[in-house]
Amino acid sequence: MQEFGSGWDWLPKTLVDWAQILSAIGTCGAVIVSLWIATRRVKPDLRIDASCVLFIGVSEPGAEPEYFSVSASNVGIHPVMLTALGWQVRRRWWLGYRRQYAHQLFDRAVYIGNPPLPHTLSPAQEARFYLPLQGIYDWRHVIARSEYFREHFDSRRSLDRLRLAIGTSTGVICRAKPDAKVLDLIWVELQNPPPDDELETVT
Repeated sequence: MQEFGSGWDWLPKTLVDWAQILSAIGTCGAVIVSLWIATRRVKPDLRIDASCVLFIGVSEPGAEPEYFSVSASNVGIHPVMLTALGWQVRRRWWLGYRRQYAHQLFDRAVYIGNPPLPHTLSPAQEARFYLPLQGIYDWRHVIARSEYFREHFDSRRSLDRLRLAIGTSTGVICRAKPDAKVLDLIWVELQNPPPDDELETVT
């Protein structure tokens, strides 16, 4: 009569058997982790601030120039290349949550200290961009003439959906909500639009 072994015969019998099995599992795990590290896309880690700032010490007291300022700090461990700055708004739910973008120019002719794009940030580095809020390059004039802002925002509350968007070379877009003072400034300008023949589209 043929004899059959126990259903547990496949289990390792000695410590050497167990060691070989654990070694094989460890090797497979190491290969999987190595492949994941080699193929994964590095996600930029940016800290973004969009606010209004005063330049003190460059003019008479009480007449300090004010600027719209955007700062991007690389708080990650990998370099990040900034490729574009702009705006993003998430449309109302009944319109399908489609995100709408607009490019914001930070021309060096407007402020000589603006870094040219694309611009690479090493870990712990920061880039700052400025737009004046006075003079012939007053950014508020652009807001008042912009069809982008006029189309998407019909109240101060609706501006809470606005985000500053920074594009990177990896295709990842980093976003941040502007400071409340910036949103208030935009809303004030939208309430005082210029004549229709002065309206323009921001690209």
